[in-house]
Amino acid sequence: MKWWTALAIILVTALASFPAAWWAYDIWNDRRHAITVDENTSVYPGKGNASCGTEQFSVIAPGTKTQIRRIRYWKNCATIDVELADGRKGYIVLDRRNITIIPSLP
Repeated sequence: MKWWTALAIILVTALASFPAAWWAYDIWNDRRHAITVDENTSVYPGKGNASCGTEQFSVIAPGTKTQIRRIRYWKNCATIDVELADGRKGYIVLDRRNITIIPSLP
């Protein structure tokens, strides 16, 4: 193998790993946050998507705290993936009136 072939392989590998590292950092950063629910909040099944909530499967009661798994910003809304106390996973539509995010988002 010629030296320039090895260099090309190294550069392509390095450039391909950058988006993966950025994505992993973004998820890690999201998971540093938690939410406290201030009023009844609908939970939708699955992972957050651009439909911004269709059929709710649960409601989180006021005073409940839960860790954020992922924050996604869509064209029409923002969604927060959460794991409920009973282990079920779903998402809520971000509405700053019904939840408090700790630490707050920039």
